[in-house]
Amino acid sequence: MPWADTRTVACDEYPFAASTQGAANSNGHYSLRAVKYAHNKAHGTALNQFFTRFHVGEGNKFWVLIDP
Repeated sequence: MPWADTRTVACDEYPFAASTQGAANSNGHYSLRAVKYAHNKAHGTALNQFFTRFHVGEGNKFWVLIDP
């Protein structure tokens, strides 16, 4: 996003970059969206807390429930 002010806007991706299925390893099968930087940072913090609380380590499987 060369047009975005990275102090206020961030690029969010799914599957999560922190997972082995993240964009770097997904062969083009991922979704990107511009989001508010503060929202993206809060989500990253929450995801790291989830990984820690439930002992999700590298290579461990976990489910993602989408709640619309």
